[in-house]
Order: sequence, then C-alpha cells, then structure tokens
Amino acid sequence: MEVLLDNTLNSISQLIRKDTSLREYQIMIEEIGKPFGNVVYNLMDRLSEVSGLPSGALLLIVLMLIGSPLGLIQRYLIPKGFLNNLYSLTLGLTFCFLCFQWFTLHSIIPALLVYFIMLIAPGSKFSCLFSFLFCFSYLLIVHIYQMYHSEINSINPDWSVLQMLMTLKIISVPLNVRDGYRLKKKINGSDDRMLKEHEMLAIDNIPNILDYFGYLFYYPTVLAGPVFNIKEYLVYTYNDNTKDENGKEPPFVFEAFKRFLFFLLCTILFNITAIYYNRANLLAPLIYNMSVPEILFHSWLSIFERRIKYYTAWYLSEMAAIVAGFGYDKTTKRWEKVEQADFIGVEFCTTPKELTNRWNIGVSKWLRYYVYTRVGGSRLVNLIVTFTVSALWHGVYPGYYTLWVFMAIISSVHTKLHKILRPLLFKKSPENLWNDNLFIAVPYKILAYMTNGLCVSYFVVGFNTLTLHDTWNWYKNLYFVGHLALFMVILVLQFVKVPPTNREKKLH
Repeated sequence: MEVLLDNTLNSISQLIRKDTSLREYQIMIEEIGKPFGNVVYNLMDRLSEVSGLPSGALLLIVLMLIGSPLGLIQRYLIPKGFLNNLYSLTLGLTFCFLCFQWFTLHSIIPALLVYFIMLIAPGSKFSCLFSFLFCFSYLLIVHIYQMYHSEINSINPDWSVLQMLMTLKIISVPLNVRDGYRLKKKINGSDDRMLKEHEMLAIDNIPNILDYFGYLFYYPTVLAGPVFNIKEYLVYTYNDNTKDENGKEPPFVFEAFKRFLFFLLCTILFNITAIYYNRANLLAPLIYNMSVPEILFHSWLSIFERRIKYYTAWYLSEMAAIVAGFGYDKTTKRWEKVEQADFIGVEFCTTPKELTNRWNIGVSKWLRYYVYTRVGGSRLVNLIVTFTVSALWHGVYPGYYTLWVFMAIISSVHTKLHKILRPLLFKKSPENLWNDNLFIAVPYKILAYMTNGLCVSYFVVGFNTLTLHDTWNWYKNLYFVGHLALFMVILVLQFVKVPPTNREKKLH
C-alpha cells in the first residue's frame, strides 16, 4: 500500500510541471492509475482462475454489484447538487476506465463536440441533425472496427457497448434543448405543434458541463444502461424527487432485492443454456440434419440464451440505480424510469409489438421519443425507419438488418390480423379479450403466444447468425419457409378489408 501511494504521489508531482508535453501527460496519467488498476486486474485474474469466467466479464459484474453499496452512500451521505453530480461522474469515469481503459475517450470526444455545437447553435435544427449524423457515423466506425477486432458473442465487456449507450444519450440532449426552445415559443403564441411527451422531456437551457457529463457517465447505468432522459437526471441530482407530500421515501429495498433475485435466476439459466444452445451450436453442421420444428426450437433456445446474458447485466444496473434513489415515478408509484429488463413481459409476450416494447425498454423508449414520433410518415414508414435506426445502432452485421426490417413488417401485419380477427371472435369487447368469452380468449392467447414464438425463432435468428453467409445458409436450410408464409399472408391481406377499431372510429 505504501509503494502504491508513493508511486501515485510521484506521478502527481510530475504532472503539475509546466514543461510537460501531451504524450508525457498521457504517460503520467497512466502511471497514476496503474497501481490501482494493477490491484484490481490481479484480483480479477485470481477470481477468473477460481470461477472459470473471463476476467473482463468478472470485472464488469463486480463493478455493477458494488454499484449498489455505492448507491447507498449516495442516497444517505452525499448532499444533492454539485457533490451529488461530482460523485456520479467520478464513479462513472472510474468504472469506464477500469473496464475499457483509453477506449473510454471515444465516448468523450463526440460528447465534447456536440456540446460545443449546442453552445454555438442552441436549440437549432442544425445542432440536432449534426449530433445525430455525427454520433451515428462515429458509432458505425466503431462497429466496423470491432467487427474485425473482437470475437463474436464474447462475454467479455466490449467498449462498443459504451459507445452505443453514449450515442443515444448524446443525441437526446440537443433534441431536449430544442424542444425547450419550441415550448417557449408555443407558450408565447407560436403555432408550433408539439407532442405531449416531447414537452414533458424538454429542458429550458443547455445544461452546464458537469450536469452534461454527470448525466452521460451516471455510474449505476453507464456500463449496461438503461438509457434515460437528462431532465430526469437533473431532477434527481438537485431535488429529493422521490419523497411524497409527507416527506417519506418510497420503499426501495424490496424492489432492489427483486432485481437481485432475477439476476440470480438469469445467471443460473445462462449457465444451463450456454452449454448447448449457443451461436456455435446453432451454426454447427449437426443442426442441418434436424427437422424444421427441431431447428426452430433450437433457434428459440439459442436466442433465449442470448437474451439471458443481457438480463443479468440489466437487473444489476436497475438494482444499483434504485438503491441510489434514481428512477421512481410519482405518478405510477413504480421504479419504472430505470426499468430496462422485463423477463416476464418478454418471455410470455403474445405480439411482436409487446416484444419490442418490453425488450431493452430504455432503448425502446428512446426510439419512440427521438425517432418514431419525429419521422412524420405513415405508420409503416415510421416503423421501418425506426427499426433501421435500431439496426444501425446495434451494429453493421447484416443479421441485424434482416431482423429489424422483418420485425417492422411482421409488426404491421400482426396489427392488421388482430384488427380482422378480434371483431369476429370477440363481438362484445374486441379490444379487451378478458371481458369477453374466456373459452375463446384463452386459446386465442395461447395460439398468439405460439405464433409469436415461431416468428421469434425464425426471424430473430439474425441476432445470432450475424454474418450474411451464416444467415443465408440458415434460412436456405429451411427453404425460406417463413419468408414465403409471410409473403402469402401479406398477399391475402391486400384483399381483406380491415375494420377500424373503436378508438379510430372516435377519431373520425
């Protein structure tokens, strides 16, 4: 410990010299962090030998686990305001540099540039377009780099994940600032129409640099999400926003413990499924000797294994944020602002829309607030643009694009099918099945669940196959049966009149 302190103090004394070059500064900063980093990395290597897990994955899990006790400190000991902000930022940067080292700078560079653009063109369309195009272009370069320099489906932490999360956060800030400017004009008599959800997320002014980076690097969520809004972070940082009118805090211990139990469940399920139902087995020659139902079942389990890996990280993030006091919605009286994972909602969903809304909830909300509601086209056009942006965000592997484009089409087809079938089967209450005939509603829901599962097994396989070669071969082995069935359904629907829902009737 004494040697560690001596080395650190030595490096700091060198750092304050005036005749130091940029490269020398970098070396000195590395020397300051090196003793602490070596202690952490050596500990992870020892734990890796015992557990059999990669040291990088262990480090990620450990950092996310200690986020909860650090959250308790923030909740009870760190005062609101400047110190609260500094605490969040310092821990967030520490977590990132420990996990991703100097690759963390790739998240800081776009953030600084977008902040500068906001300062010179506050509330402008240019600042919003620039942030979107620049950040996504930067992210695509990162994805291309990672495609050639990282192992597919590795469980070690990938710095491109940090870049993905930062991209969404950075892009949202100029849009929130612009919405704030539009809201001021609207209050002053402008005809500028705004959606209610845009008004709710608008901020009055450009945040100061500490608020901005505190939001971007908020430590409970910086490594795995969820993505949230800067307005929610500012309210949390400067106000006791969770307390009710009597000054009491909402119960959080049970909610945090519930996330921890889901984390344990998902860890167990991942260790079971990862052995047999992983990407390598999905593409193994053995699978091509199976029947079509066997291949689809194997595909469903391999996609389930992939989802489980994300659940484990998301539940830890949620737990740390809840313990720190972030994410409570006074209106619903639930910790839903920090909700990212919904195991029950995803695994037992009956429609593609439920699946996309309940999977990666923070990103789904972001896509709705900042893409879908701002495109301005028809529902199908908005869906395709939104799913395409989602595919670009996930990466450059062709499998992502086949997945999201077909999910947009399936979602549109599914909505039409329900509009046709429900009035025929449920004449009393087509929009609320459980108020109608339960003898029909239960089989209908079971059939919907099975159909949705088949769609996931077939069309979501691109999330695992990834490359064009592997995706094409997998579908070719099934004779593209799902694509042909989808084409036939779309063709039939062209000749069927879709009745309007009760809500659509009221609007007209």
